[in-house]
Amino acid sequence: PTSDDGVHFRLRRIAQVLELGLDEARRGHRVELWGVVTWSHPDVPYFYIQDSTRGVCVRNPGPWTLQPPLLGASVRVTGRTGVGDFAPLVEFENFAAEGSMQLPEPRPITLDQVQSGAEEARRLELRGYLREVRTEGLWTELQLTTPTGEFTARIVTPASLQELEGAVVRLRGICTAVADNRGEFAGIRLLIATRRDIDIEEPATDDPFAGAVVPMASLRRFGPLQTPYRRVRVTGVVTYADPGRWLVVQDGDAGLEVLARAPEKW
Repeated sequence: PTSDDGVHFRLRRIAQVLELGLDEARRGHRVELWGVVTWSHPDVPYFYIQDSTRGVCVRNPGPWTLQPPLLGASVRVTGRTGVGDFAPLVEFENFAAEGSMQLPEPRPITLDQVQSGAEEARRLELRGYLREVRTEGLWTELQLTTPTGEFTARIVTPASLQELEGAVVRLRGICTAVADNRGEFAGIRLLIATRRDIDIEEPATDDPFAGAVVPMASLRRFGPLQTPYRRVRVTGVVTYADPGRWLVVQDGDAGLEVLARAPEKW
């Protein structure tokens, strides 16, 4: 169907917006979407909604003239399609809150399962080792490591999260793709709505050398040490070192490559 200008058609499902592709989304097709707000903050010029098909970013091209919708609100959004750094989005024109809804249950997923970018704007659950917490303006940024790679998470919160550094955590939030300067997929960032969306699975330890020494050879065998994110303590002889970057440690016939995350501490 076409709209009143005879060119652009009205989209009513989020999946239809994302299926346009970037070139078609740039044409500014009219949209009228219904969904639940899965992420929002009054100091950020966009929010996310999700319906039964997908999730999408709704961007305000100018300053807010009304209070943005609250997390969990059921909203009707009108606007036009546009493009973000990686995927199509909706350029906001108006919205109407129509009560509240339960947030979609986040689907547990691993980092390698989101590398295609197909989970863009969906509410997901990811686990990882929280190696660094830092503040960048409005945002608190979490740097996480998993067995298949690394990702970042962001949250707007006045509370300090430094005590979580070194913990294994489970996060619930909106999956957003990070693109390089060519618009190609370069990683993911999770947008977290509240502190309640961060669960500690294994707290940080004050002394990382307090645990028992584990033989390096045992790390290759089936057993509880193969559980992802498990901390281990090993000893051995340094056979090669690139100061501040990485080193090789040998224990009998077994060896490990150790990567540096804090070069200034080496």
